[in-house]
Amino acid sequence: MANWSEFKKFNLLLWFAAALPTLSFIIFAAVFYDISHLIIVHFDAFSGIDFLGTKYDVFRMCGVAFAIAIVNFLLARALFARDRFLAWSLTIGNLALMVMFAAAILVIIFNN
Repeated sequence: MANWSEFKKFNLLLWFAAALPTLSFIIFAAVFYDISHLIIVHFDAFSGIDFLGTKYDVFRMCGVAFAIAIVNFLLARALFARDRFLAWSLTIGNLALMVMFAAAILVIIFNN
């Protein structure tokens, strides 16, 4: 059985990883609330604009990130009692993935 301090750190990382897509969604919604034109979703320095989309495409990206975070959250919580190494690995991987999703959303915001 894990000590209480380790369990608190584990839960803090899990909640932080689950909060990142939510914060990305809130920031994007606040910035692009009332636009109706297309936004740049992907930009390549070599070939220019590759993909234009609506704000709903980016909202779907936030939704996919949130769904992945929730699934990883539930799996890590279920695995913590059985195999702490696997639960920690899943949590740290989830946090890294959510940071990348948040960075992608911020890049979309700053490019537009």
